[in-house]
Amino acid sequence: MEKYKCGCTGIRHCLLCTGIRDNDFIQNSVKDICWLCPECEVVFEGNVNEILLKDNINWCSLHLQHNISNLHIDKVIIINNFVSETEESYLLTEINKDPWKMSQSGRRKQDFGPKVNFKRKKLKTAVFTGFPGYSKFVVEKMRQVESLKDFFPVELCNLEYSPERGSSIDPHIDDTWLWGEQLVTLNLNSATILTLTSTLFQQEIQIPMMPRSLVIIEKNARYNWMHGIKSSDITDLRVAMTFRNLSQPFVKDNIGQQILHIAKSFQGTVVA
Repeated sequence: MEKYKCGCTGIRHCLLCTGIRDNDFIQNSVKDICWLCPECEVVFEGNVNEILLKDNINWCSLHLQHNISNLHIDKVIIINNFVSETEESYLLTEINKDPWKMSQSGRRKQDFGPKVNFKRKKLKTAVFTGFPGYSKFVVEKMRQVESLKDFFPVELCNLEYSPERGSSIDPHIDDTWLWGEQLVTLNLNSATILTLTSTLFQQEIQIPMMPRSLVIIEKNARYNWMHGIKSSDITDLRVAMTFRNLSQPFVKDNIGQQILHIAKSFQGTVVA
């Protein structure tokens, strides 16, 4: 096992601090497991955990094996092969040139963005020097996606998940005070499943995230469904590049404009 010091606090834990892979979140109210087809974005009944490990999956060919669910998710958009294998290799090489910091639940992270205290609703911009140079082509490519044409990211969080550390992330809804209505993640190096759960429904929805795929969470899926990743769904080293934009009140604010200006610089360094 990699010799890292655990970064967990409070109720968070991982293999490094417990030696036990027991942190998969389970909701007693969950009765049915569903999955979202990444090609046609229709929700079907069933579990695709094992299927995910196969290469060159034709997701729509699985429709006849699964019943259509009565759930409709508005909205999760999946763009497979958003970057090429060459671009993926370049991103991973450049990302690993920067130092990683241990985070919660067996993850490692790199932050590029304002320093935020969500409890006190305060932020500092002095530490934010812009996005890293390697991310420029990704941001430009995202702007070519119809639903992202008005998406101006101001935070990039790189997260590394490892099966040896039992990495996971608990179900949560991202902050709405500072962050906008779209969460955008580029999945690198290995496949995994993003799991959506809600207190309003008894279903659990699996979102297949293939290597090099871009996943956009917005609207109802952003605000009313929690998203997380189980440690059992991390079977190989995974790196996620997650981009966030500003909420509308901040876009109109002076400090928001300052953050937007800084974000346009692609000469930034990791925030300590």
